[in-house]
Amino acid sequence: MRKLATRTQESTASVDGIIERLGQSSQDALSIVQKTTAATDANIDGVKSSSDAIEQLQQSLSIIEQQAASISSSANEQSQTCMTIKDSVSSVSNIAVHNNEVINQCSQQQEILLQQVAHLKASLIKFKLESHPQA
Repeated sequence: MRKLATRTQESTASVDGIIERLGQSSQDALSIVQKTTAATDANIDGVKSSSDAIEQLQQSLSIIEQQAASISSSANEQSQTCMTIKDSVSSVSNIAVHNNEVINQCSQQQEILLQQVAHLKASLIKFKLESHPQA
């Protein structure tokens, strides 16, 4: 009987040790689960922050795209305006060249007319002298 009592006592001690180890393992597992939960919560917060940052970045890119389109449109308008001004300046230049040619022709005609007037004047003086000789 003593042997049985000793064995029972040893078995009870062994079961107590196993129960204690299971309790400790459960505590360790609970601690790991709590740490994992905290880490997961932190990761979820990080993912939310990243998602918010990506959304803000997309909004900023959309705004930049709209501004680039506006700048491009303005540049095209300015280019068209510059072409219109260039055409106007070219037209004014052509008119100025034509006017200069007309002025040169007028000047040449004036010179011819002055020569003809001088010739007529000389002829008139000669005619007067021949018609009324001085005695």
